[in-house]
Amino acid sequence: MALLFADGCSHYATDDILKKWTGMVTGTYGPFITAAAPRRPGTSSIKLGYNAWIDKSVNTASRTIIFGAAFYFQYPASNDGLQFRVYGDSTTPQCTVSINTLDSPGSIQLWGGNYSGPYIIATQADAIQINTWHYIEAKLYIHDTNGTASIRLDGEPLSEITGLTGLNLARYDLINGYSRLRAWYAASSTSYYCYIQDIVIMDGTGSSCNDFIGSVRIDTVYPESVGDYNSDWDYSTTSLEDDIDDLQPDGDTSYITATANGDRVSFNYQDIEPPANASIVGVVLNVATKKATAGYSKIVPFYRTAADENFDSSTPIYLADSYTIEQHFWPICPYSVLPWSEGLVENGQFGVIYDTTT
Repeated sequence: MALLFADGCSHYATDDILKKWTGMVTGTYGPFITAAAPRRPGTSSIKLGYNAWIDKSVNTASRTIIFGAAFYFQYPASNDGLQFRVYGDSTTPQCTVSINTLDSPGSIQLWGGNYSGPYIIATQADAIQINTWHYIEAKLYIHDTNGTASIRLDGEPLSEITGLTGLNLARYDLINGYSRLRAWYAASSTSYYCYIQDIVIMDGTGSSCNDFIGSVRIDTVYPESVGDYNSDWDYSTTSLEDDIDDLQPDGDTSYITATANGDRVSFNYQDIEPPANASIVGVVLNVATKKATAGYSKIVPFYRTAADENFDSSTPIYLADSYTIEQHFWPICPYSVLPWSEGLVENGQFGVIYDTTT
């Protein structure tokens, strides 16, 4: 499976957070989707204030969890600072990676359990500055006697440790294949905020996106015209492309709909603008969906070129009674079975097929 979650935070609003994320605290201090301090012009990030948190559950039976996230401190962070907690069940943290800048120099720490759990690693991180975007990565192998942990900042290794006993396997729910990442800002003042963006979660399996992938950026592009399949699905207002290209989901204001099993729709997307010498480590299709009638239904994403099209029926998107933002991942191009290139992304079409079979 490898890549389990990716979020550039730029294609939905604050009210849509729980359509994509699993949980969050609600209150005066966030989380919020904001364009106030973007990592790149024209993008958005998640703003976390005093004791605000947001989390995402993923389905994996792997003992390896890899995550990465860009972060930005508006003010110096306290000793427990920005925390990334890895859970193996619904309530108990396996371990916590915390980042602070209040000390001089700043530090990144790994704890067994939550921030009050057994202390494992403390690493000086002189490079952490306020009002600057940084990128944290952690690779954790959960085991009762032989756990491992590696941490990187802005692509540079900081710490690596083996033989860990503090990552308690008894708390890790391998049977149900459940893992959860929580970002928590334990600010020392109600006026302090931090921002996160470009979040990824992986599980170390598969042939790609199964290890550190560096300081990633997740760029959002939108449909700009209909593709080869443009007659099966119906639009609600003006046209298929107008009803599908919203910068943020607008519920039942505009949408497209399918009624018959096998209905297909595909779109051409905006051009991408990767940085020079960058590698494209994956393509993620985000779809805001719901079902309008009772019964079982799903959609199957596909990638289409002039020569071929590839359906991934092994990982369909199941439709719920209310809107959710679901994702489908292509770590490599399904047509060429090679890493993605700018041309393969821009010259292909992405779409879905409606499937009512059980």
